[in-house]
Amino acid sequence: MNSNRIPFTVLLPLFSLVMSVCLVVLPATLDYLAEQQNAIRAEQLSIDQDHPTTAPSRIQIIHNVLSLVDDSSADIINGIMLPANAIELPIDRALPSWPDTWHPPGFSVFSWRAITFPIYCLPFWWLAGYGVDALLKRRQPRWPSLLAGTFLCVLFALLAIGGCLAPSPYSTPAVNIPVIIGGVLWTVLFATFPTTWLRKALASRRCARPAI
Repeated sequence: MNSNRIPFTVLLPLFSLVMSVCLVVLPATLDYLAEQQNAIRAEQLSIDQDHPTTAPSRIQIIHNVLSLVDDSSADIINGIMLPANAIELPIDRALPSWPDTWHPPGFSVFSWRAITFPIYCLPFWWLAGYGVDALLKRRQPRWPSLLAGTFLCVLFALLAIGGCLAPSPYSTPAVNIPVIIGGVLWTVLFATFPTTWLRKALASRRCARPAI
């Protein structure tokens, strides 16, 4: 084993953050700069015309930009970061807005999740990376972690199948499609755990087989 290799427990959480930067932070930064320039021009124009107006503050500009996260980016993030719902749910249960999902005024549920889900999902990316490292024999997982990973693999497989075959009559494409995408993705990621478990079981049987 090459100890200089970066473990997947680092690479996969890093991937989550990079995706957030590419799909949310970078577009929002560019929009913020454009909005700020427009506000400066509008303020200068109002001064030149002797009709001064108050330009929006930086906080207002940031809020406006983030609240308008592109719908397609939000759908992608909501799907890929599907396990983040497990973190969001207990947070929502502790807030007065329950059973509705809390989000700041001016944000949609999905645009707010596009900001928070990459953070909420970091523990699951770490666990998926642990499974990949175990499959590549960089780690020696014990049965509790193999059981947990196998359970999650089955859970997300059921979510993907349920989303394809039995969508709720109250669901919408904005809800159903991310569930299917996330279900398939995380089933594949967590499939490393049952695969590693099966490999370990077969290896143990070969070792236990008496020599002829």
